[in-house]
Amino acid sequence: MVSSRACRYDHVKILVTTFTYPPYADGCSEAVSVLTRGLARLGHAVTVATGVHPGRQPSPAGANPFVESFQISGSANRRIALQATSEEIARYRRFLTDGDYDLIIFENWDAWPTYLAEPLLRGLKPKKILVSHGYTPHLWNVFPKFPWGITYWMGGWPLVLRTPWLMRKFDHLVVLSQRRDFNRFFDHWLARVTGYKSVSVIANGAFAREFNDPNLPDFRRENGIGPGLMLLFVANYCDRKNQLMAVRTFRQAQLKDATLVLIGSEINEYAEQVRQLDAELQKQYPAGKVVLLEKLNRTQTCAAYRAADLFVLTAKAETQPIVLLEAMASHTPWLSTDVGCVADLPGGRVARDEADFVAKLRELASSPEQRQKLTAEGWTACQQTYDWEQVISAYGRLVAAVAGDTQRP
Repeated sequence: MVSSRACRYDHVKILVTTFTYPPYADGCSEAVSVLTRGLARLGHAVTVATGVHPGRQPSPAGANPFVESFQISGSANRRIALQATSEEIARYRRFLTDGDYDLIIFENWDAWPTYLAEPLLRGLKPKKILVSHGYTPHLWNVFPKFPWGITYWMGGWPLVLRTPWLMRKFDHLVVLSQRRDFNRFFDHWLARVTGYKSVSVIANGAFAREFNDPNLPDFRRENGIGPGLMLLFVANYCDRKNQLMAVRTFRQAQLKDATLVLIGSEINEYAEQVRQLDAELQKQYPAGKVVLLEKLNRTQTCAAYRAADLFVLTAKAETQPIVLLEAMASHTPWLSTDVGCVADLPGGRVARDEADFVAKLRELASSPEQRQKLTAEGWTACQQTYDWEQVISAYGRLVAAVAGDTQRP
């Protein structure tokens, strides 16, 4: 049996399962971390089941949220083998079946915590919510070499085919946007066409107070960036985030006295490719400067948002990128590729392709009036919808409704 913790809470006992959690630094990890801390602040007893991170310290007894780590990785895709011993898988499943929970929140359709729980779902007594951060098992990501990712794509289809039945093993589904399409919101479309009605739309958010702190450092001064136009891109250096395109479009735009600042968790092999590309393009397109940074703390990153004139996102795939919501919260207009539900977000512009990105980059760079208008639109939407405090309140109401805790607002 899973041992109970020393503290008691008057409200709902919640288990959140997620493949990623801090110290991992990605959008899903950030969203889940905010959710668990927010639910704990509302008075619920929150436990997190997640993968191991070497930098994570064990949770002390009575911690809320309390984090239990499992040496497991992988997904539901048949082409990605689960990395785990049978003993560790059994320990995780016992954690689900033997724990004293009123509600289990599963993050992501195809992540290993949800996949390993599938055979148990009908028998689990707690209520169950599935939070979708975007549905991807049906999408074909083309690889550069034969067989071009086809086998990986086929490995996701068993989950696609059982999703209408799997969906009904959960008491509720949460999606990030009203959008229903055949891309990353395919699950929302599938729920509608198959008559599954227990669906809520709860968006991601940002903490506006982080970016409006008067004590934030002077990012430009600390990093040697002059008074000219500053473009910002915050994301881990990788092919999906596509910083190579950001450099190409910035160089082709030829913005005089402008600086493109790229911030990632660490300078890796991909980041070195970005540097090499910039050095090559600079010979043909000398205007402007590109700066690659790593290992910035949260305060420094917030200061970067505050200092920027325009946020850029050139990602190949996203669902509802938190970085754009953070741009809105920091009074920064944005320009993005057309991914996920980005086209539905206020506060910025969407580019159809690379040439369009260059054209819109030049247009926004030369028009403070347009940037100011987008800033106002984004800030208004942040206050009304894309604020973490409102997101947590929405989840609080959902928890009350699903778990039957009618005393909560």
